Amino acid sequence: MDEKQTKNENLGQGQTWLEKIAATILMPHSPSDFLGLVNLAVKKGTIDTDSRDMIKGVLNVASSSVGNIMIPRTQMATIHAGMTSKEIIQTVINSSHTRLPLFSENREDVLGILHTKDLLKIVVQYTDLSLEQLKSALRPAIFVPESKKLDSLLREFKSSHNHLAIVVDEYGVISGLVTIEDILEEIVGNIEDEFDEENTQITRINDNEFSVDALTEIEDFNDYFDCAIDDNEVDTIGGLVINQLEHLPDVGEEIVFGDFTFRVTAADKRRVRTLHVIRKNNA
Repeated sequence: MDEKQTKNENLGQGQTWLEKIAATILMPHSPSDFLGLVNLAVKKGTIDTDSRDMIKGVLNVASSSVGNIMIPRTQMATIHAGMTSKEIIQTVINSSHTRLPLFSENREDVLGILHTKDLLKIVVQYTDLSLEQLKSALRPAIFVPESKKLDSLLREFKSSHNHLAIVVDEYGVISGLVTIEDILEEIVGNIEDEFDEENTQITRINDNEFSVDALTEIEDFNDYFDCAIDDNEVDTIGGLVINQLEHLPDVGEEIVFGDFTFRVTAADKRRVRTLHVIRKNNA
């Protein structure tokens, strides 16, 4: 072996050693370490903030469960046995979804998933839809527990070509549903198409009065009004009102909390729907 070859080999070994040292220093040992490197890359201009947010979304999908992002049962768009053809079609139109669960008449058992494309095929053949005709168009429903990890469900969706799953709690009771779009939105942010309507949860009536959807997150409410309402026991403004009253309120009931008066303007036997909010004028 000549001297030049020996020097090259030693240089190569030196580079390998340096690379190992660099890898040891830069190797993240936790998700927070990794995000630290990502944030550094943003500061250096290596990647942009959108890319960073997507990376955060991927990490969130890897650590979150279905129960964290599912659509609660009370907000599910569904059809059920016993509905007329007109009611079914109107429900599909109002929901703007392409897949809807079909429940039995007692609304406890899911018979299957109805795709609007399959619905159209039988609507053009029959004036009045029978339950048997609906059942013939159903696709099997898949059920997943609230504890299932999002990354695992995403792989399952991909392999099975399903786009929707019914979520059940530890007792097997239906608690909501989750779609492939819900998971992807955790990575890329909200996905809207031409049929999505803007979700306006807070509507200004005048300078001090507002109409507020009861499902508005307290965090979003605080951002809108630049305030600091805090209730660690609930997540929504409707939940705040119920928590303060300690019962499901009737229309017209109200509470005063901080600088705001909340009056229930719409409610049913299960939840508050809308609130009239008056902000104290501190001027």
